[in-house]
Amino acid sequence: DNLSTFGARVRYLREQVDGLACAELDRLADLHRGHVWQIEDGSRENPESKTVRALARVLGCSVGWLLDGEGKTPSGRTVRAAVAAAREAMPNEAA
Repeated sequence: DNLSTFGARVRYLREQVDGLACAELDRLADLHRGHVWQIEDGSRENPESKTVRALARVLGCSVGWLLDGEGKTPSGRTVRAAVAAAREAMPNEAA
């Protein structure tokens, strides 16, 4: 898998979590609906720092890895644990 772009790294991490849709990741990271899809599509190549920080927090990776591919690629286990924690912290709208 080619992880040379910001969008490719976001997609790679999102795909480590079964059933994590772009729309849910938007919600978990408090982004506008469709934002993650645009990032993955490559139409948002210069993200705001708050966007990168929010995605890194939800996906359990460093800002440096997400932005530039610096350091070690996060393990699937790490990503799944971070997303599970983000889901736990979200108010449950379905209640």
